[in-house]
Amino acid sequence: MARNRFARRLSDRTTGQLLSLFAGWLALACLAVVEAAPIKVCFEGDIGTSLTSPTDATRINWVFDRLTEKTGLRFDVNGTSWPRCLKEVELGTSDAAAWASYTPQRAVFSVFPTTPAGQVDESRRLFVSHYEVYFRSDTGFDWQKGKFSGPVKRVASHPGYSINHQLNDLGVEIDLTSDLINSVRKLLAGRVDAVVSFSDSMDSLRKQNTEWTDKIRRANEPMVKKSYYLIFSRSYYQRANREAETIWGELVNIRDSSEYRRILGE
Repeated sequence: MARNRFARRLSDRTTGQLLSLFAGWLALACLAVVEAAPIKVCFEGDIGTSLTSPTDATRINWVFDRLTEKTGLRFDVNGTSWPRCLKEVELGTSDAAAWASYTPQRAVFSVFPTTPAGQVDESRRLFVSHYEVYFRSDTGFDWQKGKFSGPVKRVASHPGYSINHQLNDLGVEIDLTSDLINSVRKLLAGRVDAVVSFSDSMDSLRKQNTEWTDKIRRANEPMVKKSYYLIFSRSYYQRANREAETIWGELVNIRDSSEYRRILGE
């Protein structure tokens, strides 16, 4: 009888200890969820800047607000220069960059959505945009069939943009200017022969500066069409690949939504 009472007391004590351990583990797990650090995302620009392009701060914040609603994940979104944003992803001080086109150089330090075969997954892009070439209207220069027509020697472009690799291959001198309005001023002053930019960014700038309407001409063909993605740092993807894959999947749903198309004016 005494042995049975001892066994029961031992069993009760063990059960109590196990319950205490489980409760402690559960509390720590809940605390970890509550205190999970937000995902740090950088983009090109400044919070509050409004440009009529898919990269503007208003639309970026809208997209990440929707992602939080869909996934429960939190995001810390900050604007900076594009070269610095890419560097932060390379160093792991930012977890992700919005939005990047694919280049082999970027794939060395970041992770793009990929197919089972290891190719970049075009189906999980957020949008497609064009690089366009702009000339002064009083020149006969043009861009056709992958090359410049006329003696185009110096072209203004933005630091860190993937199109710069193509411009290098063409053998032209690249004038790296971080502000598009300054690139246009150089074009009008004859300091550069052409400006390469996203069509939506230039269209917005021309609407704000109507005096340029007859002074700037767009080439007959886009220079190149590119798909743009949310890319992750390698360190983030290694520790949170499930979250990254979930985010890419939800971005597709957001991209295909009527609300997103309305925001883009489509």
